[in-house]
Amino acid sequence: MQRDWYEPLCPHMIRRHQQRFIVVFITLSALAAWLQFWVTGSLWDHLDQERIASAFFSILIASWLLSRSRWQGAFTIIKLSAPWLVLSFILFSGYVFRKELSGISQRLRAALVPHSGIESQPGSMHFVRSNDGHFHIHAQINGVGVLFLADTGASDITLDRQTAARIGIDIKKLNFIKTYHTANGVVRGAPIRLERFSVGSLNFSNLPASVNEGAMNQPLLGMRFFNRLQGFEVKDDLLTIRWQTP
Repeated sequence: MQRDWYEPLCPHMIRRHQQRFIVVFITLSALAAWLQFWVTGSLWDHLDQERIASAFFSILIASWLLSRSRWQGAFTIIKLSAPWLVLSFILFSGYVFRKELSGISQRLRAALVPHSGIESQPGSMHFVRSNDGHFHIHAQINGVGVLFLADTGASDITLDRQTAARIGIDIKKLNFIKTYHTANGVVRGAPIRLERFSVGSLNFSNLPASVNEGAMNQPLLGMRFFNRLQGFEVKDDLLTIRWQTP
């Protein structure tokens, strides 16, 4: 008995159509990838975004046509396939525009969390001034996150004892032999070495620093850090640091 186009499909037939569509799509995708590799010797190097998009949607359409059991069920199959097509389009668009979306996400994150910074290009990073009027920079020391106050008036990279213990420094073995003259008077510090120090994609090894003997509100990122950069500048509410990339 022939089925009219407006008659709904039973759940069993719906599942069968969905399974057939997925099998056909995977088969055609594998075949297209094999042909691309056989002709060019590479899966991606000889394809631009437009060709990838054309091939992707061609495979989707071909899979939909080949998976249909009859033309009378076209409208039902379109309704069933629409969510998969939309999801595929969103995922593919996210892949194609991943660099642009990454830039947007970094700007949103910098607005919400100023110390996270924005790497707009290799060897450059921007930080937005916080509500307290200062620049704060999030770094990783030996794999542990540390929030610094950027202070070009300080000569050293200075940690408080709690932060030093958190990154694996043995406080009992520290020797407080350095002297610092601050607005609050003379304080002592213990020289240390930071085995791994990173801010975004900027990395330093065996970086000299010190641990303050007294109390601190926040670790300080002083000129020992900024002097290792290629340059830095403050313009309006933006701190920009630049370094030499390999």
